[in-house]
Amino acid sequence: MNSLTDSSRKSSSNNPLTHRVIIALGSNADHEANLNRALTLIGGVVDISRQAPAMWTEPVGKAAGMFLNSMVAGQTSLTLDELTEATKLMEAKCGRSAQGTAAGRIDIDIDILDYDGLRLHPDDWNRSYIKQLMKHI
Repeated sequence: MNSLTDSSRKSSSNNPLTHRVIIALGSNADHEANLNRALTLIGGVVDISRQAPAMWTEPVGKAAGMFLNSMVAGQTSLTLDELTEATKLMEAKCGRSAQGTAAGRIDIDIDILDYDGLRLHPDDWNRSYIKQLMKHI
């Protein structure tokens, strides 16, 4: 999952419908298991070419508990709307719920930060851990 084979890279780069993406993910509950499950699910729709090492961060906002965060870059044939819908389904599969979020439990948070050069979640780009993770992407 950390890198693609050369043949996979060739087939992805020849696909005119392939979109470059950067996705951030984090968890403050069952950290490693949730990150690993999310990475597996993301790998089903994104050809992951790079993955930043996981890092611990303090919570931002009202969520409680330390977060384990990571970031991936890759390519997908999904539109932005399709990828957004897919990531919301992935969050649900990893146990994220409105009730848990209200209580400060974030089983997994998956944010599309960049889609073909379109920067999303502008506040996230200013966070120091995002800047640190980007160094690996």
